[in-house]
Amino acid sequence: MFPWKSNSWPFEQGKEQNNKETDQYLKSVLSSAMSQPLPDFIKNNDFFKQALQMSHTKTSEGETALMYDIFQTHDSCIIQVKVPDRATLAHLKVSHSPFSCFIESNGEKKFHQEISLPSSVRKKGAKATYQNGLLEISLPKSSQRSLSEIPIHDLEA
Repeated sequence: MFPWKSNSWPFEQGKEQNNKETDQYLKSVLSSAMSQPLPDFIKNNDFFKQALQMSHTKTSEGETALMYDIFQTHDSCIIQVKVPDRATLAHLKVSHSPFSCFIESNGEKKFHQEISLPSSVRKKGAKATYQNGLLEISLPKSSQRSLSEIPIHDLEA
């Protein structure tokens, strides 16, 4: 299932680790693995069935929206959306906020879909590419963490 040998292995002993090389390697392995059909043991497992059903969200009209997979690397959140009909691309609009990605279509089948992101992303630097029936949206993670201190009130004092 995983094409380990088809990509160069960046984890050689004694070699200094490069985050960019590691990210590129993981992206290529995950992209290859996620574009292949799921093995039977995953399709027939209740846990995985439930996860697959969650990724097939419903639109407001009750129609099934696009199927997608989401994963993250050290510096990006990546969403792979199955778009088998290339003509659909002309009607798609993709946008994002720090914690969500929005995909909408104004074509024959109208829909609006919000995808929650696993971490916050930057406002600039996002890109989307289409190849082999997959729309891949890459969103750079935000390195800024806005922390707010929460005061502790001792109710027993």
